[in-house]
Amino acid sequence: NNNQHRRQTKRSSSKTQRADKAMMQIPEKPKAFLFDIDGTLTDSDPVHFQIFQELITKVPTIKNPSNEPIDHDFFRKYIAGGSNPIIFKNLYPDLSEKEHEKMWTEKEKEYRKRAITSLVRLNGLSEFMEQIDAKSIPKVAVTNAPRENAEMMLKALELDIWFKDLVVLGGECEHAKPHPQPYIDGMRLLGLDPIEDAKDCIVFEDSPSGATAAVAAGCYVCGVLTSQKAEHLEEVGVHMIVKDFQEFSGRFYSC
Repeated sequence: NNNQHRRQTKRSSSKTQRADKAMMQIPEKPKAFLFDIDGTLTDSDPVHFQIFQELITKVPTIKNPSNEPIDHDFFRKYIAGGSNPIIFKNLYPDLSEKEHEKMWTEKEKEYRKRAITSLVRLNGLSEFMEQIDAKSIPKVAVTNAPRENAEMMLKALELDIWFKDLVVLGGECEHAKPHPQPYIDGMRLLGLDPIEDAKDCIVFEDSPSGATAAVAAGCYVCGVLTSQKAEHLEEVGVHMIVKDFQEFSGRFYSC
């Protein structure tokens, strides 16, 4: 009976959490915008996908017993939005941390080489930046990407000057996403109170891992459909889903 009661309580709690998420209103006057970088400011996942497909063909993983080239479902499930230590530990549990680090260092080097000439801003981002600046709303980038990748992407997108030093790196926080710590640190970096002000902050995320972090931090979370299916983002509790910043601006400024 106790087990049954616990299951019922868990189900009830889960329903309550979903109801709370559904009831959360978009802030009319946001105190800040927090942006993931990879897959959110730019659709960078096709480059990551191609490199991981090549890597896993060359070094097979137990997660892909067929040894067929990985598909996008595999990429979404095991790779998208994750931090390198978690991704490589999941894919290659029999290898040492040192071997993992060597693999992801090579992988990221290849990513930077290919991405620097191919990245473009997501549709509507430039216009949205102008709207943010016109209202003087603070902003910060919050990413699980390694420092060299984050710096390369922001420079390639000509966003390094816009964000200046307002960049939080998950790998340099106490915990990376999907833990809320990077978003908590992002709010603090802007001088906000992560408890009092979170509900008035809007986060843009493209991955379930990142969205989980932002939801747990208490922010209003907008899922961007560059790499994931809508249901995967809805499952972790995002409050709005858009295909790009043009759609977000149209909906937000018509409220």
